[in-house]
Amino acid sequence: KVAPASGTNLTWTRQLLFVKDPSPAGPAWLLLRDTAASGQPTAWQFWTLSEKIGTPDQTKDPAAFLADKPGRTNLPARELPMSDRYTALGQFEMDVEYLVASPAQTPRHTLRFGGPNGGNAQIPEWQDLLHLQLPGDGAYYVALFPRPRQETTPTMTALADGKLIKVAGTFGTDYAFLSTASGEAAAEGASVKGTAAVIQDRATGAVLSLGAEGEVRYKDFGIAGSNSASLRVDKQGQLLLVSVSPSAQAQELKVTAPGDWTAEGAKIKEAKDGAVVLSLPAETTSARLVRK
Repeated sequence: KVAPASGTNLTWTRQLLFVKDPSPAGPAWLLLRDTAASGQPTAWQFWTLSEKIGTPDQTKDPAAFLADKPGRTNLPARELPMSDRYTALGQFEMDVEYLVASPAQTPRHTLRFGGPNGGNAQIPEWQDLLHLQLPGDGAYYVALFPRPRQETTPTMTALADGKLIKVAGTFGTDYAFLSTASGEAAAEGASVKGTAAVIQDRATGAVLSLGAEGEVRYKDFGIAGSNSASLRVDKQGQLLLVSVSPSAQAQELKVTAPGDWTAEGAKIKEAKDGAVVLSLPAETTSARLVRK
């Protein structure tokens, strides 16, 4: 049950981060932030081609949880146990992990629906719903991580008062951030300023990415600029690769990096206090910094 809206003056803003590993076989996951304003009750929903959906406690033994799977059966809406984590066990053993960073302590529901008319008359499909709701203004801040069932389930945590999303597994650790207005968040050596940023810590090094104007830092390294940009740090911290969106004008970036550096493909405009200001010529999309 959802309280009805009293009007239609809803403002809805969607932000989406698609986090991809450098390796095609690596993890790829989504972070969604849907912000609703205008004081109306709202509902948020996401469908998965799955067998059942439940909390981690319910799904920790997939075989037992699926012993009574409904199969090709519609099920009415029902409330899920209160949690910020849910797993949708896929029909093809490709599962989806949910982290609901926001809203907190609001009802979560599911239902099952499908049949031969769900888009393909030859192959009937049934799907499970994750349904969230807010009584008024607020944000739906949800991470979705698909994975083969045989792979280890990653840990998914909301840090820094729910602003910074951490996903960690055998692949490494990711931190992601989305905000409609410029904001800040910091935890575990990761810090961001702006509206969109990602940190990917891997065995081969780290990648720090900005989706828009801002700054992102991780441990001793960071990048700041007025446009989207990324900084790739090798494992030894001896080589830095900078990438930016192409521009018809020269661009400046601030790279935080301890030590002395030489630049290839860009000019070092200033270097002091563990930071380098890089000037990239027009139409340049990448540069390298090599430790002296």
